[in-house]
Amino acid sequence: VDILFAGLNENYCRNPDGDDLVWCYVNEDVGWEYCDVPLCHECKNSNFKKCGCRDGNQADYRGSIRTTIGGKECLNWKDTIFTTEAFLR
Repeated sequence: VDILFAGLNENYCRNPDGDDLVWCYVNEDVGWEYCDVPLCHECKNSNFKKCGCRDGNQADYRGSIRTTIGGKECLNWKDTIFTTEAFLR
């Protein structure tokens, strides 16, 4: 995954691997969780800082949501990408 291209900065929800929805790492016990990012109604002229397109499973989302559907705070991507096997998806 190209970290800069995938928008893996801070602890924002992203979808760098083409999963069903935007997600983030939360801790070593749980690993990761999906995030509640709104779907764009029209992808062609959308602001990807506010929503993600259904086509591509919201991989275009570049907003600042950093909390999962379960209410957990996302971990910073740089602290999780090359860590233990517990984080491998």
